[in-house]
Amino acid sequence: MLNQCRLLLIFFPLFTFLLFPQNIQSIKVSGNKIFSEKEIISWSGLAIASKWRQEFLDSAITRIVTNLSERGYFHPDFKGSSVGFDSDSSLLIISLVIDEGKPTYVGKIIVGLQDSTEKEELNETFKYLEGSIFTKVEFEKTVELLLDKYENTGH
Repeated sequence: MLNQCRLLLIFFPLFTFLLFPQNIQSIKVSGNKIFSEKEIISWSGLAIASKWRQEFLDSAITRIVTNLSERGYFHPDFKGSSVGFDSDSSLLIISLVIDEGKPTYVGKIIVGLQDSTEKEELNETFKYLEGSIFTKVEFEKTVELLLDKYENTGH
């Protein structure tokens, strides 16, 4: 009987934690230099007072990495990110430690075509991107404008 009571005392808090997830009390972001805490929290999809599940941290980090890569930061580091509890273990404190890493810059974009007139025009279209931080949106916008132009001229 004594062993059963010990097992109950050991496993009851664990079952309570699994059956009744805690609410998020606060989300702290540190280490960020380029993007604001507000931006990073909005990218994470986490919200104060929402219910917590362990897989949320991985999902939040994945969403943040996606947003950073869309803005040209392909090598972020999340060492030290953690989930802690308040004094009575009823609320969670999430700490995201982020180093955005260095941005990726566009060196040169060279379009290879047989027609030298068209090639020069295409290379000139992409020239404004050279030296800037590579952003997926800006590159795709330029390609889309080129596709529209070719479609409208009968290509």
